[in-house]
Amino acid sequence: MLGMMYELGPFIVDEDLMASDNPQSWANFANVLFVDNPVNVGYSYSSNDREDVYDEDELGADFVLFLNNWMKVFDFMKDQPLFVFGESYAGIYVPSIARSIVEYNLEHKNKKINLKGIAIGNGWIDSFAQTASYPTFAHSHGLIDTPTKIAIDHIWNTCLVKMQASKSLTREQIGNCGILELVLEASGNVNEFDMRLYHPYSNLLGNDAIASRFLNDPDVRKAIHLSHKKEWAPCNDTVDYQMRKDSPVSVVPTIVKLLDEYDINVLLYSGLLDYTCNFYGTQQILDNVCFFSHPSLYFYTMINSWNGRGQKDGGMKIGICGRMDHQQQDMPNLTIISLNF
Repeated sequence: MLGMMYELGPFIVDEDLMASDNPQSWANFANVLFVDNPVNVGYSYSSNDREDVYDEDELGADFVLFLNNWMKVFDFMKDQPLFVFGESYAGIYVPSIARSIVEYNLEHKNKKINLKGIAIGNGWIDSFAQTASYPTFAHSHGLIDTPTKIAIDHIWNTCLVKMQASKSLTREQIGNCGILELVLEASGNVNEFDMRLYHPYSNLLGNDAIASRFLNDPDVRKAIHLSHKKEWAPCNDTVDYQMRKDSPVSVVPTIVKLLDEYDINVLLYSGLLDYTCNFYGTQQILDNVCFFSHPSLYFYTMINSWNGRGQKDGGMKIGICGRMDHQQQDMPNLTIISLNF
């Protein structure tokens, strides 16, 4: 819903909760459907604990069930090509959803879901490659000096050796190395989603944020026909806890399988400013696994900056392709999506 309100939806909501048309909306180019998934995030809810989701398989199965029910209502859409998009931790969700769809199609050849491709913007895909990218990203932008980068790289390598000696390796163990926290502290505690800022996105998250006030407004809830009393919230700690037991270190093998075995188009795109899921990490994933052996995985490195209007813009470089930024849309993502899909 944040993506709908701040990035690519049909309208933008301002501080006064007034909606205005979004000229960069993907809805100007395609039919766009926003889905609260896994269950209990956003407006979605479960009737009992048995309906909750605890792993990627259940998440994918829920999405397939939703798609089938949705296409029963809107049957004129069932043959249209489907592209599944997500950002940030949806870098884990989107490949898992795609895998569930192709597995469903193998069992239901007369009722196939017409999945054509997936795209992940500034996505969390591989914990090793992306954690290792933090010192390089910070150093390349002048946020830390060379001795600091060397010191943090040494901490990471030492932690890596210890983890490799462990019989069980999890994303939580990688996080416990504390590399992101070390780099952010050394950088002066910049915003991990926008390295230009030294404060959080105060108007994006929290009960007083624009999204929370708008989506919980009684008139809005009535207008979209909500029948339950659950309030919309940007985060759900219960879902985070339930899904943490199934937290893949990497979904790169799933992405490669989608390419190799199922001929699903894949687009990974990243922007300049996101610290946590930066473009160095995404590029490293491609260099390590996909680029040379899988040319169908689109790969772009644009040295010149541009702003989506065919003009150079010194405020932006595209690391892979596109840009994710909740508040500054100098380079419309619509341009990248329309070029590649």
